[in-house]
Amino acid sequence: MTRTTERSSTRSSKTSSSRSSKSSKPTSSRSTKSSTTEPCDSIYDLELIGQGGTGLVFKVNDRSVIKVPITSSFGLQAIERERQIYRRLRKRPSNYVVQCLDAEHRSGLFLERCIGTVRGRLRQMLSGGSAFPKINSDDALDLAGRWAYQAAEGLAHIHRYNIIQADVGCHNMLLDQEGNLKLADFSGSSMTDKPDSQALIIYDIRSRMPNVYEPDHASDMFALGSAIYEMVTGHLPYPTLAEKEVQRLFYQRRFPELDRLELFKSIANAIRGCWLVNTEGGFISAKDVANELRKTVEKEGITVKTMTEEIHAIIRGLVIAAKGTATSKKRKTFPS
Repeated sequence: MTRTTERSSTRSSKTSSSRSSKSSKPTSSRSTKSSTTEPCDSIYDLELIGQGGTGLVFKVNDRSVIKVPITSSFGLQAIERERQIYRRLRKRPSNYVVQCLDAEHRSGLFLERCIGTVRGRLRQMLSGGSAFPKINSDDALDLAGRWAYQAAEGLAHIHRYNIIQADVGCHNMLLDQEGNLKLADFSGSSMTDKPDSQALIIYDIRSRMPNVYEPDHASDMFALGSAIYEMVTGHLPYPTLAEKEVQRLFYQRRFPELDRLELFKSIANAIRGCWLVNTEGGFISAKDVANELRKTVEKEGITVKTMTEEIHAIIRGLVIAAKGTATSKKRKTFPS
């Protein structure tokens, strides 16, 4: 951090006399940036494809995006937290977590590009479009079973690295080009082995475990139960009830009926086991949930993949492609 500031200062002094001239270099504009996380203006020439409470997502090319922080102290804190988490996850990539192609870039995070959220796809299914199976149909339940399994595997993976997502939900589950689910958005997440990295966000009230003030493995799993329920029904638990009433029912362990899932018992068991986490009849870990849902995946005939060297090679190719696009266009050049 200190070296970057000193270098920028030197460049600024050398070019100050000619900054307004026609021969000004891009380095002089870079030197005016006060923070290594502050994006350069040219990023905003890219197509904006996503926006959240802490950052903006721009399309770099067909296979990658860049996520930059909003211009606030909270946005900068959140992007730095996500950067730390992706550094940790880079040790062992997972098929079920969005891949970070470059966690060290000054402007933001280069990520693999996905096509949308699970919640967005569910809304399309609810609308009755012919391109997607209708909610509650056998095809839709098969799809929900696959997504649920992939979400549970993704959650088990980040928990293995002491990461608590803290905002588990279908809005933070993305679909890749093949329609497979990947966990995303760790800007508010926490790391249980770092006392100074408490969660910066909390779950939706219909996904929130009662009496939880600091997210942990159990509260992530409880929220996973609500996410799987949404995959099946198209909505979160008790959508018409007031938030206080929802929390009262959760506290009493009174959850929505799952009778409609009689033919998909592993999905019903997974939802129920998440809501009853660490109690009688509940699961202890996200891997337990994945093992239960594997029954549905195997019934559907889906081959469960593991990360291989071939996948690593694909990721390396994405990194090269992202950097190549970023440096090939003069108006869309990012500071290194």
